[in-house]
Amino acid sequence: MDKKEFRVLMKYYFLKAKNTVEARTWLDAEFPDTAPGQSTIKDWYANFRRGEMSTEHETFPGLFRLVEDFPPNPDELEWKVKRNKPEICSLT
Repeated sequence: MDKKEFRVLMKYYFLKAKNTVEARTWLDAEFPDTAPGQSTIKDWYANFRRGEMSTEHETFPGLFRLVEDFPPNPDELEWKVKRNKPEICSLT
């Protein structure tokens, strides 16, 4: 079972008002060799409590995302920050 599927199961248990210990116990019983650890379950429950219900994993959700891909020549870049997101514009 992959990580995304475990996140869906954790979300299911969260929505059933089960706590992290109950979720861990159930996952360990059903998937003894591959179940996520207690700290992972706690982290995902914290996300769900904050209203972040997506089960997609964002590597660095706090970092800015680029509007465009980098052009081949980095010397031609100008960084502008709008609404806390960098925007790359060509100077040429």
